[in-house]
Amino acid sequence: MYVAFIVVAILGVVSATPLAWDRRPAQRGRVLDKYARRVNLAMTPEVEPLVVARLVAREKSMFSGAMTGIGIGLIGSLLLPGGVGSSLVPLALVAGMLLGLAAGAAVSSVRGQLAVAGDGPRVARMQAPGFADYVGPIERWGARGAVILAALSVVGAAIALSVGALGEARMSAVDLVGSGAVAGAVASIVALIGAELFAARIVAHRQPAGSTTELAWEDAIRAMTLRDLVSVPFVLGFVSAVMTFLLVGSNADTAGAGAPAALVGMAVLLIVVTTAISLSAASWASKPMQHYWRRLWAKPEARMDAASA
Repeated sequence: MYVAFIVVAILGVVSATPLAWDRRPAQRGRVLDKYARRVNLAMTPEVEPLVVARLVAREKSMFSGAMTGIGIGLIGSLLLPGGVGSSLVPLALVAGMLLGLAAGAAVSSVRGQLAVAGDGPRVARMQAPGFADYVGPIERWGARGAVILAALSVVGAAIALSVGALGEARMSAVDLVGSGAVAGAVASIVALIGAELFAARIVAHRQPAGSTTELAWEDAIRAMTLRDLVSVPFVLGFVSAVMTFLLVGSNADTAGAGAPAALVGMAVLLIVVTTAISLSAASWASKPMQHYWRRLWAKPEARMDAASA
């Protein structure tokens, strides 16, 4: 039933990973130039091989993750009320795709970042940057907020089902525990803990660089790594919360005693979605890929600090 939707999702993933599939020099050059503009750095001959290798590996990992996520989303849809015929199947597929993209990018970035090493003369800073120097506040706290929201949604839904606030609902609190929404909330908590631990390790890791240009690109790649990491719990937590609201709402007694609670739940869901969209728009408008530049390279004293270290 959703074959066309799956095909469109796969085509979307392919279009999001151009470096992994298009090896034409002209096209690859345009993609690299676009990325260089986003991070506000020049693509010099000395750093281009490193950057190309990192980005190609990242996009291949993203594609693998997205395909795995779509498969898991399709299999997970069997657990939904109505099975593959449920109206929530597209949401499960989108959630799997987005989570797979984020997880694939994070895994590739962590491996690439931590694998950089070497001996010889290096350029470094007198003072090591922190997590806040690479990831903006909206993304940092947005990931934590999404996970908290997912947990509160599950707890609130379980309480509402237990006390009968949703009337003669077609599911119980026990049914909720066995649903994908709870699994998603738990996974988002695990993902957040993992992201925080990986982020601490990455920030503490040394940055091998033979010049200030290499160090600047290493900062850009590190920022991309950390942003990929925090995107995983954000996507998983937000999607889990939305699925909880929709799953419980679709099984509530909206025509009877559960109507008031269902109406409140839909209002809260609307507020959550609107807030998430607003925060995402605000983050995008702030050019998050250049956050590291504003914190570490925009000021002359920061560049001098890196050059003299």
